[in-house]
Amino acid sequence: MRWEPVDEVRNVRIVGDVSSVEVFVNDGALVFSTRIYPEAYGVTVDASGASVTYHTLDI
Repeated sequence: MRWEPVDEVRNVRIVGDVSSVEVFVNDGALVFSTRIYPEAYGVTVDASGASVTYHTLDI
């Protein structure tokens, strides 16, 4: 678990691909990055009381 205190969370952007996840808080004021190696692929987001929008990028 990673944790950093903030006075206010205005927005959170999560960018991921098959082996990495980056989380940008408040337009990049805080950034968390990690590598993952899942056994199965898929995306789920649990954000109680928040609006979640998915975007895909096809290259």
